[in-house]
Amino acid sequence: MRIFFICKVRGVTEDSEEYQRQKAYVEEWERQGHEVHWPHRNTEQKDPKHGTGICRTTFWAIFWSDEVRVLFDPTSEGFIADMMMTFALKELGNNNLFKRFVGRRKVVVMNPEALERKIAEEIEQQIIKGADPLFVKSYAMVLQDFARETASF
Repeated sequence: MRIFFICKVRGVTEDSEEYQRQKAYVEEWERQGHEVHWPHRNTEQKDPKHGTGICRTTFWAIFWSDEVRVLFDPTSEGFIADMMMTFALKELGNNNLFKRFVGRRKVVVMNPEALERKIAEEIEQQIIKGADPLFVKSYAMVLQDFARETASF
C-alpha cells in the first residue's frame, strides 16, 4: 500500500522528539511492506518557488497514495494545504465521471484525541463569539468527517 503521511514539518528538526516519533511510524510502516511518502524525507522543503513546488510534490504524492495518514497537530501550517488537496481528490473520487481516473483513498487520523480536543476548543471559541452551535465549522471538523467518510474504503 502507498501511504502519504501528513505531519508537521516546519520547525521540526531531526533531533526533536517529534521528528523521531514520525520517523518511528514511517519505519514501522515500511517494515510492514508499505511505501511511504514522508514530507521530511520525500518532499524538497527548500522551495525557491515559495511553496508551489512543495504543493505540487504533495499533490501528486497524495494522488498516487492509497491511504493518507494524518498525525494531527493544530500548530502545523502545511496541514491545511495538504488536507485541502486530499479533500479535492476525495470529492473527485466520489464522482462517477472521475472515479476511475482519480481513485479513492482512505484517510486515517492517527491521534484522534488531539483532533477531538481541537474541535472542542474551536466549538467553545466560536460559541463565545456568538456563533450558532449548529453552524460551527473548522478544518479539524472537516478532517474528522474525511476520516469517517473514508473509513470503509
